[in-house]
Amino acid sequence: MVPTRELESAVWSIAGGHGSDADLELLRADERSSLVLLERLIADTEDDIVSVRTLPGGEREQVLADFASTLQSLLDTAALLMPEAPTSRYLLPEPAPAAVGEFDDLGFEEVEPGEVELQATWFQGQVVVWAGGRGVEPASHDDLSTRLEKVGGPPHGWQVHKGVSLPGGGRADSLSISMKDALGWLVAVGGGEAGEGLGASVVWMGRVALEGVRLVASGAVVPSVKVLKRPDSGPADAAVRWLPALGTSSEVDALVAAMPPTAAALGGGDARWLTSAVMAAVVETIMFESIERMELPAQPPNANTPIDLNDTIIARMDGQSFKAHGNHVADLARKMEQWSRSVTASNRRVEFDHECPPVEAGVWVVSVKTAVQKGRLVPIDVALRTESSAGLVHAEWNRFTRLMPAIDRSSSRRRGQVGLSQDQAWDFMTTLGPTLAAAGFEVRVPPMSRRKARPSLRLFADTPAGSVVGAHQLSNVAWTVLFDDLELTAAQVAHLARQARPLVQANGKWVE
Repeated sequence: MVPTRELESAVWSIAGGHGSDADLELLRADERSSLVLLERLIADTEDDIVSVRTLPGGEREQVLADFASTLQSLLDTAALLMPEAPTSRYLLPEPAPAAVGEFDDLGFEEVEPGEVELQATWFQGQVVVWAGGRGVEPASHDDLSTRLEKVGGPPHGWQVHKGVSLPGGGRADSLSISMKDALGWLVAVGGGEAGEGLGASVVWMGRVALEGVRLVASGAVVPSVKVLKRPDSGPADAAVRWLPALGTSSEVDALVAAMPPTAAALGGGDARWLTSAVMAAVVETIMFESIERMELPAQPPNANTPIDLNDTIIARMDGQSFKAHGNHVADLARKMEQWSRSVTASNRRVEFDHECPPVEAGVWVVSVKTAVQKGRLVPIDVALRTESSAGLVHAEWNRFTRLMPAIDRSSSRRRGQVGLSQDQAWDFMTTLGPTLAAAGFEVRVPPMSRRKARPSLRLFADTPAGSVVGAHQLSNVAWTVLFDDLELTAAQVAHLARQARPLVQANGKWVE
């Protein structure tokens, strides 16, 4: 899967009219993620168009024209990947004044009303379900219940919700349900067993639930302790919580990019926070259900000592709250947060610098970067010298050096950069890199083929002038060697043999 940042850069390059063939190939290499990203960018631009209603008249026309141009360029970019151009909430008006259709006060032609679809919104730890669509009346409670029954929604656990405010000023009737009661249905939706009439937000939440199940199945979860209430004196209320080890998962990045606005219709925060919150609820639901089936040791009478506190946590791994010594439980919660931060924070990246490797010297470069403010990547050495992030980065750097001791060969001025021989490079790409990825680091390596390249010999002889082949034609023979699609002449074979390199590049991939 192509990283989201690279896809977004390619999208804006193409939309701006200065994209290259490489940018277009990058989008087509992962069309599904590209279209998901384009849908998000189009939705964001449409929201920006709505927001210009509050601008003064003098500024409004210019800003509107800029957003209209951006929207059209994104729609044109999406059309490159789809047989039919995508639709938008707004259509750019034709320049002719006699264009057919009604126009809103922004100068955009109103699109035909949409269909009523089930929508899912995350709010205060609950899944809120309602049914509505663009330009149509939302469903009533009775209609909503009927729609849920038709798509195989949960039969129990629903509660009447206060409703969801709509952009036009109305309010849609809604029902809420806990993740525990809704999980089975959402996983079925995420697995492709979706019925008709489901909106994008329901499908998205199903995919998030499915990813949460995958994380639990792979053991990518960690416990934590949360202090619920800490009075000035006396014991504090605390509980065990379970967190997904998100790391730098490309699947999570794709879900963040794909989140439809309706999933946060009740003010659920930004896309990354909301995705993490839904996934954490899925993880906790599965873990608590599993632990309830386990036979846990008895809880101590009190948790006033560190030993009793540890035993209490083990006995209350099912998430039930308990009382403990305020200072002891706060200190333990802090230590567990520091311990789990390396797999719950998305701030690591290891890049195998392959764009311009010094092939003549046979050296490959590994560079380590980390994310700082707003996700911007900087070399690890720069981050280590920054006081604001030094504590977190040092902990991650120490963990990384334990997994890859060779990185310590770099000088103090170039921490995080080390040269590898070709043998070491291949070991990094095939063995060490996947190990680092499993530990929560994002590893980027050049395209490679694990299949051994098959050598073959190609011979060329002079074409005889007549019908008889003479000694000259038999002796004047040229040959080349092919490793899959990579063709080498005799001189290139000799040059390669002198260097004894284990890696060659064939058909755009490195081959051993």
